[in-house]
Amino acid sequence: MLRLLEAVSMKCIDTPLLLDLLLGRPSARRWLKGASVTEGELATTEYNMTELALEAHSQKGSPLHRVEALENLRRELTVLPVDRESYRTLSVLLRKNPGRTANLPGTLVAATALAHGSTHLWTDKKRALPAVLGPLKVQRY
Repeated sequence: MLRLLEAVSMKCIDTPLLLDLLLGRPSARRWLKGASVTEGELATTEYNMTELALEAHSQKGSPLHRVEALENLRRELTVLPVDRESYRTLSVLLRKNPGRTANLPGTLVAATALAHGSTHLWTDKKRALPAVLGPLKVQRY
């Protein structure tokens, strides 16, 4: 169930870093630049895109500008679906990390990244994640 695609080295970006990138925060751009990513390596999950859409809805400014920015971001990333394989991997993670269901958003993001072959998950220092994540390497932004 926890499969790792060896041909692809995808790095999954969590919502906090995506949001900082969308807002044009220099620290996020510097961090990403320092990560020396090659083309086609960056991914996020459908769950993260939903979180971004909800956040964008609550922001001030032009809704058309926000939608356009989200669509531009979607075109630059591989968006991993939250699908059957994600839910199977979620089940495995929950069994390996009993009592951590309160951290379901972070666990779902990690499960989706793992299910679709991501090697890394980039998130912030606040995102609660399971202790046991298999081959997924977590880097805190």
